[in-house]
Amino acid sequence: MSFTAKQKNPVAFRKLVGNLREIQWDEDGWLVKGNGLKSMSMRGARPLMDQDKYRDGKLKGFLTMIREADRNLKLAMTPKEPFAVICHGDYCKPNILFEYDDAGHPRDAMITEFTAVRYGSPGLDLSYFLYKNADKDVQDNRWEDLLAVYLESVAAVLPADVKAPTAEQLHHELRFHALYGYAHLLFAVPNMINDNPRGLLDIDNDDDKTTVEDLLVARIDAADEKITEILSGTVRHIIDHGYAEQYEFPSNNSRL
Repeated sequence: MSFTAKQKNPVAFRKLVGNLREIQWDEDGWLVKGNGLKSMSMRGARPLMDQDKYRDGKLKGFLTMIREADRNLKLAMTPKEPFAVICHGDYCKPNILFEYDDAGHPRDAMITEFTAVRYGSPGLDLSYFLYKNADKDVQDNRWEDLLAVYLESVAAVLPADVKAPTAEQLHHELRFHALYGYAHLLFAVPNMINDNPRGLLDIDNDDDKTTVEDLLVARIDAADEKITEILSGTVRHIIDHGYAEQYEFPSNNSRL
């Protein structure tokens, strides 16, 4: 819909985009303040440092990505044309309602919870959804198939004179926006594997000065090593698919 509206009615589309409001960033930075995103991101990188496959410099791109994690995440979330679209922002299975037929097969779906809607790369929603909801086997063996279905579906609903991204262009988008999926996975993974996710929020605090960083660290540390396994698997996937190779955003925003 975004691709079509941008070409067919650009004035109305710009007005619609102008009504979107930022909820993840404020004057102090992202949801996790200070250097919290960088330090938490290392949870998934450290196990790979002990593996021969990643000792030859393959981790360098990812470490560059998270060295200035807040800056790079901000740039990843900054719209860049021509492929910027209106994204859901929190696109995952808990925010999708399915309708099933009598045989138990899904036949329709409805997306809900639009509080995080933003304008940006389709790579934001794709990286979030696939890193949060696809298990290791699907990521390793069906990644290209899923992206192909996405591209085919987009092309099928576009008018003949509106072009969808190519596979190469989509991988380029994912290269610079996979950090969005990984950063949000840090929030989600404790809830994904714990039978009592609310219990992960219970930390000792007598002075009522608990920060978001305190809560996140407590949630991650309260769970078992499966969290590390999931996070390191995501880092491995980012590296193996070339999404962290020579990772460097331009420092001049005018070039984006």
